[in-house]
Amino acid sequence: MEEKKVVAIPGDVFGEAGEGFLRCACAASLDDIRKIIERMGDFAGGLKQWIRLTLYLV
Repeated sequence: MEEKKVVAIPGDVFGEAGEGFLRCACAASLDDIRKIIERMGDFAGGLKQWIRLTLYLV
C-alpha cells in the first residue's frame, strides 16, 4: 500500500460489523479521487496475485 500511496483502516476498528471490510477515506479533488481509485485497483490486483501465489505454494 505504501508503494501505491494508499492508506486504509481495517473495518473491525469500527466494531464487529466492520470485520472483513477495509475502510478508506478521501478528501481530494475529483481528479485526485479518480487517481486514488486507480491506485487502489492496482493494489487490489497485486494483492490478488500475491494471494494466488501464496495459496499455490501452500
